[in-house]
Amino acid sequence: MLVGDAGLTLPRDNPVKDFLLDAEKKFAQFKAVQDETSVLIIVWDDFIYEPITVLKHEQCGLLTPNSYWKDEAGMAVSYPHIDAVVLLRHLNYLYRATGDHALEERAHALDFGDEHALPNVFISNGDPDLVPQEIRRALRAVDWDAPELQHAADYRPKDLAIWI
Repeated sequence: MLVGDAGLTLPRDNPVKDFLLDAEKKFAQFKAVQDETSVLIIVWDDFIYEPITVLKHEQCGLLTPNSYWKDEAGMAVSYPHIDAVVLLRHLNYLYRATGDHALEERAHALDFGDEHALPNVFISNGDPDLVPQEIRRALRAVDWDAPELQHAADYRPKDLAIWI
């Protein structure tokens, strides 16, 4: 997003924070009635390192003890009612489909691809076994720190992003 004539690109961490805060509030209602597994699914574009960085960067990630988002006591805000976050690398397909453009790589707008497509990301917020493997497989969600993803720059938290 460009602001004014300065060409300033706003950070994309605030939407992720807002998704967490909103989901925490909504999921708390379900957990109060019955202990359900709660998964926040965020649909993102091809810049998947952005939400991964916002959530898991060791020095400031929202799902780490070093979160930049603090409560009144100066402690990192936690999200105890969110068991996991799944990042779907799918927003570009939805944009193209709603714009009536061809989807050569997908059969339809909600086709998440096959085993040859780039994976989506699973980030546990506690016990990773709370989310059944069937759900993770259906969403093609691989652990954010899985060894096979560590060779791909798009799946590692970044310290700095430069937009040219």
